[in-house]
Amino acid sequence: LEKSTKIALVVGNSNYESINKLRNPINDAKLMEKTFLRLGFDTVIYGHDLGYDLMKNKILEYNNLQKNYDIGFVYYAGHGLQDDEGNAYLIPVDFKASDNLDGHSISVKKLSKLLSYNINNKNILILDACRSTYESTENFKKPSITEPVNLKMGFSTSYGKVALDHPDLKNSMYTKTVSEKLLIPNLEIRDIFQSTWSVVY
Repeated sequence: LEKSTKIALVVGNSNYESINKLRNPINDAKLMEKTFLRLGFDTVIYGHDLGYDLMKNKILEYNNLQKNYDIGFVYYAGHGLQDDEGNAYLIPVDFKASDNLDGHSISVKKLSKLLSYNINNKNILILDACRSTYESTENFKKPSITEPVNLKMGFSTSYGKVALDHPDLKNSMYTKTVSEKLLIPNLEIRDIFQSTWSVVY
């Protein structure tokens, strides 16, 4: 990691316009931005409280630049929802409860495909967000996401489950732990994800 060129995209959405606000995603995004800079990342693209168009633009900006780097991280904190088929979505701050997920939010399946197109680069996607629907937290279909060889994914919770914002703390437990583990020298990404899961669980 030290000798590789590195880029990160960091997004934290807290101040939603029509659905409930979250306390920690902006704090979490700022923590991850600092973490990536401490790790010597060459470029960190940062955004918070992004609407749908701005989220898309940040992702496209990252994707266009990422081909020039060896390793890329995408980190998102904020609301996440899942449809009845198990597909996960990242929710922009201008999302309304009456909106369809498709076309008004960021599909994790489409995002993962986009990040995997360039086989010469390694991408890591970290999502600190819920993976539940409005109606229920039970009887979900498992999401049909195939993790490509050049993309590793870390989720703060299992599919169909709610992630904890930890409003009593400065950061979510998941992001705080990921940040701490990333700064430990010589850990592989699978070890970082596994040890983070153990702490959060």
